[in-house]
Order: sequence, then C-alpha cells, then structure tokens
Amino acid sequence: MTHCKECGDELVNVYFGDDGRSKDVQHKRCINCNDVIITKKES
Repeated sequence: MTHCKECGDELVNVYFGDDGRSKDVQHKRCINCNDVIITKKES
C-alpha cells in the first residue's frame, strides 16, 4: 500500500490508455488531496 507523502492518505491506481486497454503507464492518485504521482510500470 502506497501513501501520499503530503498527507499520508491512501493512493489509488489510475490507468491511462488511448483505447482504454493500455496498462503500460500507471498513475497513483491521492484520494485526499488529489495529488497525482506518475510512476512507470516495469515490464
């Protein structure tokens, strides 16, 4: 479980893809302050 460095709240995974199927880029978004941390998923 990953938590936000700012407020310590839980981060949720957000996936982006032009066709809605691509999972190669993963964003983590804080559910409290909506801070978006971009991480690349290792393949």
